[in-house]
Amino acid sequence: MNPTPPPAGDFTDDFLSAMVAMGQNLETTTKKKNSKKRPNSLRNAHSAGMGKTVSERKANELWFRKANYGSILFESYYKNQSPNVIVNSVEEEGGKMSKNNKKAIKKFKLKQFQSFMDSLSRPLPIAFRIRQTTPAPISSFLKSELSASLNLTPVPYDHTQTIYQTSENFNKASIRRGGPEYDHPVAEFIRDNLTKGYIARQEIVSMIPYLTMSPSSTETILDLCASPGSKTQQLLENTTTTGIIVANDVHPGRLSSLNDALKRANLPKEVMENLIITNHDGSKFPPIKISNFDKVLVDVPCSGDGTIRKDSSILPRWSPTTSNALHPLQCSIGLRGLELTEVGGIMCYSTCTFNPVEDEAVVAEIIRRAEVKAGKGCVTVEEWGGDILPGMVKRSGVCDWRVADFVETGEEEEEEEDVPEESKGEVRNTRFTIIILLSTAPRTCT
Repeated sequence: MNPTPPPAGDFTDDFLSAMVAMGQNLETTTKKKNSKKRPNSLRNAHSAGMGKTVSERKANELWFRKANYGSILFESYYKNQSPNVIVNSVEEEGGKMSKNNKKAIKKFKLKQFQSFMDSLSRPLPIAFRIRQTTPAPISSFLKSELSASLNLTPVPYDHTQTIYQTSENFNKASIRRGGPEYDHPVAEFIRDNLTKGYIARQEIVSMIPYLTMSPSSTETILDLCASPGSKTQQLLENTTTTGIIVANDVHPGRLSSLNDALKRANLPKEVMENLIITNHDGSKFPPIKISNFDKVLVDVPCSGDGTIRKDSSILPRWSPTTSNALHPLQCSIGLRGLELTEVGGIMCYSTCTFNPVEDEAVVAEIIRRAEVKAGKGCVTVEEWGGDILPGMVKRSGVCDWRVADFVETGEEEEEEEDVPEESKGEVRNTRFTIIILLSTAPRTCT
């Protein structure tokens, strides 16, 4: 399953010709007049179940946020998810507690979940990386300044030794103009070197997909859902004259934002020449006649509840309906990404959500569909080797999760002991109920 690739030079020329023939560079896609407006899948998912008419949806969404139902639903959903989604199973704790000691287990779960919720309320530190295109002498100088003068060291799991994260005192709010840390040397270092293009502001979780893919500088790589472009920039900085990065997004307006971000990055001209920007629905990206991609990054639209520390608008409007509505689209995009990956290549699927409905459930379904088309064993899930981000705290994917929805009930919250036996599995709260619809353990999950 590792076919011999064509010569790099010939392949690159043919590939460029094929992409140009598609007529989908940035100038032709973003400047089209009267083009059909693309649906906003994330906005539609948030509105799912909120009403049939626009006015009804707006009224219900406003009521939903004002009543703080998003926060209540979020806690109810994740507190009652399957073991190891948020709260460790008893087995994960090394069998320290007897399974029969229900009181101790309940106390343990509540303590772990409260620790999780507390972490979401803390400010998100500033993270940045020294760009790969920064000249070596300047890069060495910046590392020295960060270590000696600013007391910052690279995160322990970064083999490139170029990724840094500040303390929680330094966050987006504190370093902006008028903030308490605006004049701090660390804030001044970040502003100065961002302007010069030597460093890039990027969340740690956004950098991880690139690091796990271990891309070669000569490979042809597709970023299927590229905007806003931080991962595209990472990939692009690593290319040489024979490497190609194709950045695709469904929305022309978001591609314009991507292009603006690339201009602000001040990347060298020879690096920018390795970039091709396309405008397609990721689930229907057209076939490449010459060859498929060595690697494909599929960072799908998602509910985004993993970004609560950064985006305060997520929690008030959170609902399990959002993940359920996005799941089919994520499966379609992921499967198309897999189809576009060369035999022996790697596709990286990533989200910024805790929800297994958008994570493990999507990966399991992609594998199931691929095996229906091409036979069992046509796709393998790669293990994280010890050489990939050593020292980073990580956990195996789960093979069991609960799918939920919610309905308004108009009832007051009931004590667990008062819930009828036939209603076990429902999580009751004031005025509405999260109903656990399904529990599943797909055979393809690893």
